[in-house]
Amino acid sequence: MKTQHLITMASKQVWPQILLTMHLAPERLTILHSKDKQESQTPAKRLKKFFNNTGIIRTGAIDIKEIPHDDFQGIQRVLDQLDVGSAGSCIINLTGGNKLMSLAAMKWAEGKKIPAVYLERGNKIIHLSQENGQTESVEQQINAHLSDSVSPLDLVRCQLVDSEIFAEGEQITLNKQGIALSSDTFWDTVQSRVPLDFLSLTGKVRRNQANEGDRLEYLTALVLLKLGVKKVIRSIEIKEKEQKSPHAEIDILFNYGGRLWIGDCKDRNSRDWMFKAITQQFGSESDIGNRIVGELKISGLKEMKDDLMSANITGGLQAQIICIRKTPFTEPEQQYANANRIAVATKKTLYDDMRRILNPRRSATTADLETLKAIFNS
Repeated sequence: MKTQHLITMASKQVWPQILLTMHLAPERLTILHSKDKQESQTPAKRLKKFFNNTGIIRTGAIDIKEIPHDDFQGIQRVLDQLDVGSAGSCIINLTGGNKLMSLAAMKWAEGKKIPAVYLERGNKIIHLSQENGQTESVEQQINAHLSDSVSPLDLVRCQLVDSEIFAEGEQITLNKQGIALSSDTFWDTVQSRVPLDFLSLTGKVRRNQANEGDRLEYLTALVLLKLGVKKVIRSIEIKEKEQKSPHAEIDILFNYGGRLWIGDCKDRNSRDWMFKAITQQFGSESDIGNRIVGELKISGLKEMKDDLMSANITGGLQAQIICIRKTPFTEPEQQYANANRIAVATKKTLYDDMRRILNPRRSATTADLETLKAIFNS
């Protein structure tokens, strides 16, 4: 039976609410929130605005209602006031709120014989229902790509708490030439061409002068779009609400597979030559030389740490970082990326790297196996 009415509890992390609501596609939505402005009340308002602006839920079909966060019976009294309709037409989402709110809502659902759902990591829904006095659970995998068509900018606006979008940057899609590119010859073709030949741009970057990293950003956007991403945003700027100027710029932003992806592009040469020159100048045993080299190596890690902070602010739990570099990552950078689940890609192998990152579970192709064979035989 189609879901007529979804009841959900807002929290600071909005992605689970968005994915579950899009999956269940209810005709009506009730968003419950506590008095906590930052953790629940304001996210509820942002969710309502997001669903209305995107058309996911029709205008006028969303209600917001306050519930206690620390009163078991009080929570259930508020739920009793809701119009749940006929049997089987209402579902309550237990993802969100604190533990007491979720427990009270689950007990209420059991008493009313209303099915409940919970979104687990990996986009897995747990369906809970009452059968012969027992709670039955069934797992279901969400098609995470159902949200791919949602604008990344709308998702960012829904997630941001103390910040807001200062400049929307460029919105990038494939033009006719880009769409016509054959997947078999795509990478060989684009390496000898200008990426802009295959892209359509709307909006603009706020800065007037071109950056040395622009080509890598456009090349990254082209690769992503050819691999199935609907739209890529370039050079979005974020500012704190009370400030007049931006505090963060995101090179690449896109929505794919139930995640908000944040790309950091650095199109510069390796610093290995600099390390060698410093060592030759000061000697391998020099404290000063070693300290300078150490500081330079740490700066690469600082960039990744800054990316983690931006991802947490911009996309919450569902954010994923990709660091794209012109040259291979140093060992400390690679170790830090692995420890913090940061995806990494290099310019030379960008197409293969992005294909692996976006679709980690895909089966190896003949070309993949031939590449591995060549590596092992070299």
